[in-house]
Amino acid sequence: MLSILSARTSTGAEMRELLPTAVLEMRAVLDADAELADFASVTTPTLMLSGGWSPDYFAEVGRQLAAAVPSIEFGVLPGQLHESPLRPGIRLPRAAARFLLAGEGTLRPLPARRPRLKLGR
Repeated sequence: MLSILSARTSTGAEMRELLPTAVLEMRAVLDADAELADFASVTTPTLMLSGGWSPDYFAEVGRQLAAAVPSIEFGVLPGQLHESPLRPGIRLPRAAARFLLAGEGTLRPLPARRPRLKLGR
């Protein structure tokens, strides 16, 4: 039921447009038959993130890869879903900026949220 309701949103429409490529991408992943050892030679610093609201297996695979490959840094972004790159909010770009800065600079703290006005009658 939730899938049917979400399919009627603008995000659902975007996802339907991308569906043909998703099938090909998943087929390539399944055909790859990769093992953790296959990634051991990766030396490029890599940030791997999972949304806190994503299925648990995303985070589990990320943790396994980060444990097996020293160049991979893994983290979970609280309050984010699997499609965070499409709807990133502030957490995803800040995590990416921190990773890219890697001690070469600092990010300013986020300003405190202004309280919402309560409109009463």
